[in-house]
Amino acid sequence: MKKNCLETWLIVLTLVGLLTACVEEIATPIQGQRQIVVNCLLTLDKVQKLTLTYTNELNNTAYEEVPEAIVTLYEFNQLVGEFHKVAYGEWQLAFKPVRGGRYTLKIQTPNHPDLTATTTFPEHLPIHRLRKEDKEKKRAFRIKKNTETFWACAFFKDQDTIMRPVVIRPNYKMIEDIGTDYPRTDQFNMQATEANKVKLHHHYIRMLPTIVPTTFSLYPLYSCIVSFIAVSEEYDRYLKSSLLKMQAYESFQDPTQWLEENAIYSNIENGVGIFGAYEETLLNCNNSLPE
Repeated sequence: MKKNCLETWLIVLTLVGLLTACVEEIATPIQGQRQIVVNCLLTLDKVQKLTLTYTNELNNTAYEEVPEAIVTLYEFNQLVGEFHKVAYGEWQLAFKPVRGGRYTLKIQTPNHPDLTATTTFPEHLPIHRLRKEDKEKKRAFRIKKNTETFWACAFFKDQDTIMRPVVIRPNYKMIEDIGTDYPRTDQFNMQATEANKVKLHHHYIRMLPTIVPTTFSLYPLYSCIVSFIAVSEEYDRYLKSSLLKMQAYESFQDPTQWLEENAIYSNIENGVGIFGAYEETLLNCNNSLPE
């Protein structure tokens, strides 16, 4: 990914050089007023985390923090606590959400309108392994009851491992191309060259609600960790719009795609960013050892 980004910027710089050599200079618009960026994803951990920074100018990768703020969290309109600053741009709150809970985030800063956002914590994903249904290169799973849209991805591990609890270790690599026979998926990130063959998705599969119970497989997988992610509606929209934006910047053959107008979803009133929630279910898939 880092190499692709570098190649993209080299191409951009080359095009800029060619264009400025043959056309007269055009005044660029003045940058708009910077905004506050909020990033807070609720999990079932005992501590919730939030980052608070400002937007910055193009090519500037050093994000300035919001130094002073009052950040509060509400559950069904009842105050549950206040976030406290623990590091540069980082805030924390000792609190564990509940599934189905409706949460509101409020942020007060000097000389800026209050920022607010809401989200609902997703219900538990009723999914489990069906190892007896595995076939070559395929790992089988089953959904037992109705669920909202969820996401799937997988991480390669070079050998079978028995683990309790299941974790994604730093040396596990995300599998870039992953397919499924699940009956309803969003094809926005399907590989174009493979769409009519094995229908591989790029990194993630967005799984849509379907008739249950449902048995399905992910492939091509061997020894791996599979991640199924139950998401709030807000985080679902943020994930998809972020991946669409990334896809546009990965195209080298058509530079006009860099000018696409897909905006990354934000639900922060008077700011930008995401306030959402998710629960990740990790399943260990071995080739021979027990799981």
